[in-house]
Amino acid sequence: MLPERIIGPLTDAIGAIAGPAHLDRLIDLVAATLPHDKVTVVRYSATMRPEFVSWRNYSAALVEKYLEQYYRFDPFYAMWRGGCGPGVVNLDHDDASRGGPYIADFLGESDISDEVGILLPDGGDWALGVFLDRSGRRFDRGELALATRLFPVFAALHAHDLARRGAVARRTGQPSAPGVAPLQPTASPEDWPELTPREVEIVTLVLRGHPPAGIAQRLGISAGTVKNHRRNIYEKLDITSERELFLRYLTVVAQRG
Repeated sequence: MLPERIIGPLTDAIGAIAGPAHLDRLIDLVAATLPHDKVTVVRYSATMRPEFVSWRNYSAALVEKYLEQYYRFDPFYAMWRGGCGPGVVNLDHDDASRGGPYIADFLGESDISDEVGILLPDGGDWALGVFLDRSGRRFDRGELALATRLFPVFAALHAHDLARRGAVARRTGQPSAPGVAPLQPTASPEDWPELTPREVEIVTLVLRGHPPAGIAQRLGISAGTVKNHRRNIYEKLDITSERELFLRYLTVVAQRG
């Protein structure tokens, strides 16, 4: 089950998908996962310099120092450029070659003793890194395991936001972020035993952002039939909205992890 403390931030993050508050609500959700002192958000590219996106309880002067000097020694930047891929990352304090001035100097100036980061695909060769920073004790194995278990939830939310923004851009003729793959969640019959195979199929299409008319066209049924199926789905799952359906899906994702 999902930890009770993240249910509120999770529902807020779902509601903010494709809106201007998406990043703030995603940060709130990640921040609710583990106790921390500061939050920093950085975008990494395999081919370009990092971009500092947001921070909480942090110094703008240190942001400038990072962008001018210390980004070259950032071990997380090196990990992404080296092909580590999305996931949960943590400082390796015992590996001096991956720390260097970043750990010895920059984190000391920042009053940070440990960092855990959530690296999310962010279009093209970019990653969005949401970092929780501590000034005292380090993150323990149990905390890192929890962040790893919840990573698919964070990734699904951000991917869904990118996919929705891409769909809006296509409808309006505006350019979308390059290389963004649409989220392809799949409702498995094993995870939704209350539903019929047709209802599970419709849940999958709803989660992928298809409107009722699009679902009807894809399945060769009428829009009225789709509406009836959705009503039955909501009744069986004891929910009333698409937001609650997505919350149910993310709960399933977390349980798989």
